[in-house]
Amino acid sequence: MNTIKILTVAALLAVPALTVSAQDDTVNTSDNNTSYWLDSEQEGSDKMILHRYHILDNWYIGLQMGGLYNWGTNQGEYNFFRHLRPSAALQIGKWWSPSVGMRAQLIYGHNRGVSNTTDYKTYHWQSLSLYGDGMLNITNMWAGYKESRFFNLILFAGIGGEQTFRFSRRDWRANDEVYNREHNTLLGIRAGLITTFRLSEVFDLSFEVSNTWTDDTFDGVISHNRWDGHANAFLGLNYRFANPSDGGHHQFTYARRDMSRFDDLNNELNRLRADVADARKNVPINMMESKQVNVIVSFGDNESDIDKMQEVNVYTAAEKMRQLNNQANLYITVLEGKTANEELFTKRANTLKQTLVKEYNLPAGRIFIEKDAKKVEAVDKAINCIILYINENGNK
Repeated sequence: MNTIKILTVAALLAVPALTVSAQDDTVNTSDNNTSYWLDSEQEGSDKMILHRYHILDNWYIGLQMGGLYNWGTNQGEYNFFRHLRPSAALQIGKWWSPSVGMRAQLIYGHNRGVSNTTDYKTYHWQSLSLYGDGMLNITNMWAGYKESRFFNLILFAGIGGEQTFRFSRRDWRANDEVYNREHNTLLGIRAGLITTFRLSEVFDLSFEVSNTWTDDTFDGVISHNRWDGHANAFLGLNYRFANPSDGGHHQFTYARRDMSRFDDLNNELNRLRADVADARKNVPINMMESKQVNVIVSFGDNESDIDKMQEVNVYTAAEKMRQLNNQANLYITVLEGKTANEELFTKRANTLKQTLVKEYNLPAGRIFIEKDAKKVEAVDKAINCIILYINENGNK
């Protein structure tokens, strides 16, 4: 079948490009102010962490132009190129991960068929179809995701409906019966391949081929075949929408540790250390020497928001967790004994936990809130942990 030949050739042409992309593409993992958070199950791992994405992220829309080939009744009576007809499509899709996505595609086709009469006359009709597809990015599954990769190979399959209408005014005679189809609604299934070429963070150029199977009535001639259908080829331009949750990027990005945001705090670091020195009488601060790290965060009177000058202390706790490969536990507790205001303590502790999870990508399952400091301080000293103390001084 010509359709199978087309899909096979397209797949063979795509394999060399996929190999080149996997070998040559690289990502700069650091610059003067930025490095990447690493997800290290084992010490020394260099696996980067993607930003956490939500349902409103990683959507795209695309416009496609191309052609279709109707295969069905008596198509062998004419050569392949005579049956090529124009087609256009509009698609909108979402990627749930770099490897798994979905889309809806609306397709208009101008079709050509061959009558079931002895002279095999041609006729025309139009079709409008809507399909929902599941997509697998084979490149990312095989070679891992890279932000700047130029080429991607995508496999898709889906199900949808076809509406046929505006058949040319002609009677088709077969077995002494006359068929004149004005319109019909059919169920269809399809599968195909997409290749995308990255023009920028916002735009992709895509080329796709697919084959669609419908029942025998699609071309208006009932010949008792099991299937009618059409093969499509499209060239398109895709626009990726900005992601609300990662600062407006238009694609999946790895979580970065941007050190420039702390430039304003560096000049205050020595003063903060001096302020913390007074608190060492109650809580010793161990930065690198021991496996347990104690950090103090102060809040304003009756406030639960993190003060700008206290961000460096939150960063210290997150950085130590990263150095311990996110394998330690982090406890949030009160500086002296038990909390004097449980409601306020809970608000502050939840603010700290949300900041550590969302901004620093720490695992939520490793962060614990405990209002009784004595329980935290009773943890075995040989166990790695970070204790983040909330200073309630003046808020009792």
